[in-house]
Amino acid sequence: MSASKKRAPNKEALAKHTNQAKDENEEAHQGEGWAGTGDEWFKHFSPELLSERLHKENLRTRDFFNKADVDHGNTITKKEFAVAVRALGFEKDYVTAADIDKVFDFFNTTKDGVLEYSELDKGLKKVLAAMASSAATEVKQEKSIKRENTRRLSARTDARLT
Repeated sequence: MSASKKRAPNKEALAKHTNQAKDENEEAHQGEGWAGTGDEWFKHFSPELLSERLHKENLRTRDFFNKADVDHGNTITKKEFAVAVRALGFEKDYVTAADIDKVFDFFNTTKDGVLEYSELDKGLKKVLAAMASSAATEVKQEKSIKRENTRRLSARTDARLT
């Protein structure tokens, strides 16, 4: 395949990936004070997706940081971050450079153009806390619904017996 000819992404796979990423982002961002839904802010790649992939690959934040920091400068440049993200399997057909830049900028709280370990670590901990809070809220809502359903069933049963 020549450099001028790019392989066209499978449209069905791209649509499926896009919808899945959008749904995951919208779920993760609901009520958490984020800068928007997945559609407005992160399209195919988000801090949550990075966190989930690191967990899936059994990579600690420090391990990811060290692998990304190829020049051993104790910081990660946008280019190093992009290479490390691609190494985790986020393909160019689905995750654009702009998507990766937005996630990098999310973690780069000092806005100096490089990530320090502490920025990445704090950012990922913030993401995990938001995801845990969202999951806890879902569990509470499910329990509340179950209690209400049990109460209603009890009330119907009592009404039939009287």
